[in-house]
Amino acid sequence: MRSTEYRQARFTSNRIRDSGDWTPHVDGRLEAAGNVVPVQFDAAVQRVDQELQIAATATVDRHQLGKSGSQFGLILTARVHVLARFGLRR
Repeated sequence: MRSTEYRQARFTSNRIRDSGDWTPHVDGRLEAAGNVVPVQFDAAVQRVDQELQIAATATVDRHQLGKSGSQFGLILTARVHVLARFGLRR
């Protein structure tokens, strides 16, 4: 997704479950351009210094976000990349 198309986007997780070997599976919803899209993805978790780093990429159908397709009916997808680090507050 380009930030110029979607000035504000919000992801809310509804459920996180362990897929095994430090790979959480995340169910949630992405809100952008006044639309809400269900999103599911697996995330990668690793320890970096004294923090946990979570990285994930999800693919979303841009039609569901209100973007119109071409006259040829092409599927428009958008990729959402998330990188977060969590650490102890000192």
